[in-house]
Amino acid sequence: MKSILSVSIRYFTTRPFMKSFSRELSSNLRAAELLFTWAYQSARQSSKDADAKAMSALYPSLVDARRQHALFQHHDAITGTSKQAVMHDYALKMWEALKSSRKIQRTAIQQLMAKEGEDQAKVGPVLMVNAFCSSL
Repeated sequence: MKSILSVSIRYFTTRPFMKSFSRELSSNLRAAELLFTWAYQSARQSSKDADAKAMSALYPSLVDARRQHALFQHHDAITGTSKQAVMHDYALKMWEALKSSRKIQRTAIQQLMAKEGEDQAKVGPVLMVNAFCSSL
């Protein structure tokens, strides 16, 4: 019979990189969701149909990224009891989800800063954010 202590220790000692990666993906997904919503609503309010359509086209990839993260949160994945090949597949899916969420962040920030640049002619911050986005 397993003790409660051995079960709780196992969670924290198995596959620590994957758990860290899951937290990184979670924070990037949240940022992508917030920026997506802000950029989409901003485009709709300013009657920029092209920008709103561009953001709408990214929505399926946001949903897919959420699903990939949710899949990893399954009991066998997060506790580290899955086989190595399965964990490798989870890692690939999470990597794609992270890339998607960063692409959404980059696109949303660029659209928001372009709007800011048009509204207030602030060229410096736009260039700085574009440099930041290229690093995502």
